Amino acid sequence: QGLQPVARRDCLVAAVAGLVVPSRAFSADGEKLFEVNCAVCHAGGGNVVSRDKTLERTDLDRYGYDREAIEQIIIRGLNAMPGFALDEKRRLSPEDILALVDYVEEQADAGWPVSN
Repeated sequence: QGLQPVARRDCLVAAVAGLVVPSRAFSADGEKLFEVNCAVCHAGGGNVVSRDKTLERTDLDRYGYDREAIEQIIIRGLNAMPGFALDEKRRLSPEDILALVDYVEEQADAGWPVSN
C-alpha cells in the first residue's frame, strides 16, 4: 500500500507527458539530478533568469508553487526553463521528476543548506 500513491503519480506524470520513459540508475538521487539539470540556473535555490522567483520557500509560497505546480513546471517547463519530460535531449523519467520535486521541497523547507 505504501507504494500505491507513488505508482499512481508515476502513471499520472507519464500520462500528462504523453510518454513512458525508462528510469535511470540514479533516479532516486534528487541532489545529483538537481546538480546535473537545474543548478546552472537554480544553484542554492536561486534563479539567475528571474531573481525574484527563487526556489526559496517564501517565493514558492508567494507564487503558489506547491508540490504539484513544481512537478508540472519540471514536466512542461515555464518561460525560459525547458520541460524535462517533453524535451528529447533532456528527458527525465517520472521517477527522476518526483525525485527532483522531493529534493526541491526538502531544500526549500530547510532553507537550501546544500550549496550547488
